[in-house]
Amino acid sequence: MIHRTSFVVTAIAASFISFASQANPGVVYNDATGDIDPGISTGSGTLDLVRMEVSHTATDLVFALTVNGNVASTDWGKFMIG
Repeated sequence: MIHRTSFVVTAIAASFISFASQANPGVVYNDATGDIDPGISTGSGTLDLVRMEVSHTATDLVFALTVNGNVASTDWGKFMIG
C-alpha cells in the first residue's frame, strides 16, 4: 500500500512539473481603435491598445501588446501593468 501511494504521489508531482514548465497559450483581449479620450495625448497612437495577450511560463508572466501607432516613434506612451 505504501509503495502504491508513493508511486501515485510521484506521478502527480511529475505531471505537475511537466505542465508548469510549458507556456500557457494565453488569453487574448481585443479593444476598439480610436477610443482614447481627446484630452489625452495618444503618444502617436502607441497608447491606443488594439490587442493584449497575457500568458505565462513556470517563471514569467508575459504581456504582448498590439498598439494602433508607429512603434518606431520616439513619442511612446508609458504603460503601468499591475
